[in-house]
Amino acid sequence: MKGFRLKILLVLLMLFHIPFSCKDKDECSDDFYVEPYYSILGMDFDGVDLYYKTKTGTPMFDSISQDYANQVYPGDSLAMSFSDTLLMYHSQQIKSTTLSFTQEAFACTPKRPGYAGTRDLVDKIYISSNYDFDETHNKNDNLSDIVDILPYTPGKKETWMLLDKYNRNSPYAAPKRFYLFLKRKPTISMTQQFVIRYYMKTELDGKSKYFVITTPVLHLR
Repeated sequence: MKGFRLKILLVLLMLFHIPFSCKDKDECSDDFYVEPYYSILGMDFDGVDLYYKTKTGTPMFDSISQDYANQVYPGDSLAMSFSDTLLMYHSQQIKSTTLSFTQEAFACTPKRPGYAGTRDLVDKIYISSNYDFDETHNKNDNLSDIVDILPYTPGKKETWMLLDKYNRNSPYAAPKRFYLFLKRKPTISMTQQFVIRYYMKTELDGKSKYFVITTPVLHLR
């Protein structure tokens, strides 16, 4: 009987973890402390789509021809898509805030599949054009006050907002992809080529990065 009770006690010790004191404030939270799952190495222009907003404000996309030289796009419903070039960390793990009596592996369980995010931070995103846009936005002027942004990271609900507001409220955790939407069509030149300047900071080493992405020449109406 005494041996049976000892076995029960050992099983209970294996099942229950005893919390330990942690030095890092992040490790003291109830949630697992997640290491970065990707770092951003660059930025790419993916293409353009037509969009319209639903009643809830969510954009819906219609794919269109990417034959930029021979295609004319409606300027006030144009969505430009950009994605990150990523360095993936497949072997990252979640650090548990509990101590196990069984084996060390219990204190550091493998990260679940999916996108845990990144520690890289977006500081600012600016957009301009190589052509005059309208009466208040000349060539090379910042167009952030007439462009909306929708960041996108799988599994995370993002907010659609004016790019100016996005920049004022930065920094943000860097999204895997983002969309830029023209709020109105150009009035001076229907030919536009947009330049996106993407400023970010790598939180792990504090270094700043700067990317420039230029779209193809787009013909708008």
